[in-house]
Amino acid sequence: MDLYDGKLIKVAVLGNQMCGKTSLLVRFGQDCFAEQTGRVTQQVDFMLNSFDIDGEKIKLQAWDTAHQDRGNAFCRSYFRVNGYLIMFDLTDLESFNDVKKWVDMVERYAPENTKMILVGTKADLIESRCPQLDYDSVAEMAKDYGMEYFETSAKTGKNVDAAFHRLTSIILDKCKTEKPPVTGAASKSNINLMNDKPTATVKNSSCCN
Repeated sequence: MDLYDGKLIKVAVLGNQMCGKTSLLVRFGQDCFAEQTGRVTQQVDFMLNSFDIDGEKIKLQAWDTAHQDRGNAFCRSYFRVNGYLIMFDLTDLESFNDVKKWVDMVERYAPENTKMILVGTKADLIESRCPQLDYDSVAEMAKDYGMEYFETSAKTGKNVDAAFHRLTSIILDKCKTEKPPVTGAASKSNINLMNDKPTATVKNSSCCN
């Protein structure tokens, strides 16, 4: 049993390189800002965070994967988590245009009706924001895909926890409607669809060191 004595939910972040995936995870997991250096992530890492949702104890494991290009077999092994944050950079129109690619990938490889939310990153860079990516237009597109939309900033912390917590709530609601109540020892099981878990490095040290 996990020391936190709660459900374990696994999510993954998907999006183009340099759209701020790792920075968002570090803000979520360690509550500090990791400056991007331009170095492409060479390994798979995850962040852990524990919190309550409607009085229920939750441990969220958020995965960050590198080399997520279409058709990559290594990437496909991560399509058995419980939900996804589809991310794009508000200062990079190409990353937004590629949202469809990531949504299509989830729909192709993940279990049916896997939950997603759309996350715009770098909301603090107001002067650099693409004029085409105004909030209402992006939110409408997200609605067309059945997703909720959050604008976030890993630098300031804006909406970072809110995005992860909301996806968690959506996943929990899905589990309650799709699964019958479980009793006995099985009721203590984690919500965990990633059985073939690859080797990963957990970031335990502070990113501020």
